[in-house]
Amino acid sequence: MMYPIWPYDGFIDTTERAMNAREWSDALTRALWRKDAGAVRDLFDHTFWFKTDFKPDWFHLYVAVQQESRELVQLMVTRGARWDAQQTAIAARSFGDKIKPFKYVLAGGGMYIDAAVDKTKIDALTAVAMDRRLLAENEKYGSVKPQDVATFNLTVSQLCAQAALQGDAALAKKLYTHHTESAGGLDITPLIAQQIGQAPTCFDAPKIIPLIDRLKDAGVPLKPVSLDTVPDIANGFYTMVAALDTRGLLGGDATALREKMLRRWSYAQEKLFAAVDVTLHLPAETVRKMRTEFAEVAGVLCCSDSNLSSRDLQAFTALHSQSRHRDALTHMDETLLATGFFGNRAFDAESLRVLAQTAPTDGLRETFNRYAQGRAIDDRGLHHFLTPKRFTELVTAMQSKAFKPSPEETRDIVTYLHGRCRRREVPQDVVTAMTALRDCGANFILVDPLRYMGAKHPLLAETMLDLDIVRAKDIKPHKLVAKIPPHPGLGGMFAQPGDSDYARREFLYRVMYEREFPEKAAEIRTKGGRSYQRLFAITKLSKTMDGIKLHQSPRPKPLPRPKFPPPPRGMGRRGPRPGH
Repeated sequence: MMYPIWPYDGFIDTTERAMNAREWSDALTRALWRKDAGAVRDLFDHTFWFKTDFKPDWFHLYVAVQQESRELVQLMVTRGARWDAQQTAIAARSFGDKIKPFKYVLAGGGMYIDAAVDKTKIDALTAVAMDRRLLAENEKYGSVKPQDVATFNLTVSQLCAQAALQGDAALAKKLYTHHTESAGGLDITPLIAQQIGQAPTCFDAPKIIPLIDRLKDAGVPLKPVSLDTVPDIANGFYTMVAALDTRGLLGGDATALREKMLRRWSYAQEKLFAAVDVTLHLPAETVRKMRTEFAEVAGVLCCSDSNLSSRDLQAFTALHSQSRHRDALTHMDETLLATGFFGNRAFDAESLRVLAQTAPTDGLRETFNRYAQGRAIDDRGLHHFLTPKRFTELVTAMQSKAFKPSPEETRDIVTYLHGRCRRREVPQDVVTAMTALRDCGANFILVDPLRYMGAKHPLLAETMLDLDIVRAKDIKPHKLVAKIPPHPGLGGMFAQPGDSDYARREFLYRVMYEREFPEKAAEIRTKGGRSYQRLFAITKLSKTMDGIKLHQSPRPKPLPRPKFPPPPRGMGRRGPRPGH
């Protein structure tokens, strides 16, 4: 790979001062391009008078041959410019017939063209070094094109890959270290793109990963691979995504790569409806491989923390509204649900409702509606829904388990419900809300049930006990007693239903009963017309009397001692006696 050198306007003609080696080399190059043999001789005289330690190298001889000037070539050879054997072979191949007129001049300097032409193997290190020098010289004069740099990088990638596959780690390392200027490592993206472009049906994606591993083992640093710039027409293309991500080499625009992948995914089914009356068919095995491949990519590109924009959401919802491939969309959405993609903060309530309207199945429609309910609460905040007008939406979200409040939010919801209770009654809608709060998995650790007792009725404290949100053993009786005035004893031993504090005293005795006799609590709750005051007193008295009876009952007579038959003669209790 050789690049043309373009002439540079201008020449250092102030020869009354000394020039360093770089300035001298640049001046000589410009003189050669102008085919100014006089200027070349003046420069050599300049090195003599100013004692500049410099002589032309292979590059200046290369330029002289390219200018097809025998005089300049002879000047370069006379002043010590030389090609080694490999450089001679490369120059002979590069110039072709153009170099033949200078065959004898070059041979006088030990550079034999005939021998070089016969060689079929070119040294990779030498070729890349020459190309890099040519690129560097062209860059000084502003004549380097982007495609030239791309071609050079592709060549280096190909040579490094070839050396790595052949097990020559040292050569691969040298090719990169000594002849590559790319910052951040070797870019193998063009190599992958070239292989796919040449033979997409024969491209073997799994072989790319072992190649990458060999390059890394050889000590060649690699740039992240920009798969978004590579056509995804090859079979197994997306299998590289997860492997590259594991190795930390997945680069480029993840948004563009995700959009291409999702679009192909939405067509991954056996029957494709290309037009109104046109149906294409894919083999079942092909569809299975495609879906497996896309599912692996989804774990990398479609996560809850993926960087999504409003444009990404529009493109994703458009797939559902425009595509007629129901099976493909169903598999895609179910897989993305498993990866947490729809939990991404970029999906607002409105976009989730749009997905629910266009969902391919009823199950997905229900799921997207649930996500939309939860996202609406997250976006607006809990207190936006703690009003009679919007509280029903919050209860619905909790019933569908779309929203699970935090301990602080649970406390705020219970406080709101307490404010909706009447003086002596808990409304049914409040009980329904408390049930939904329990069933959605809310944490009641910050909720103290005794704070939600009314002045005449236990209210939510009893509701929480009925719903098993709290247990009787978690309620401290002494704190409960402090909230209930003592019974004056009028009208009998127990408070009567007409007593103003009857409901709260019943709750007190219920707590004490269920703390004392938890094994009977479930059975007693199902019985109507019960009085926990009487039940606790009778059960406690019965238990006490049973203990007294057990203590005062006569002691049972001891059982008679068993009679054992006498031991045989000559045998003692523990064996034969001495002498027997």
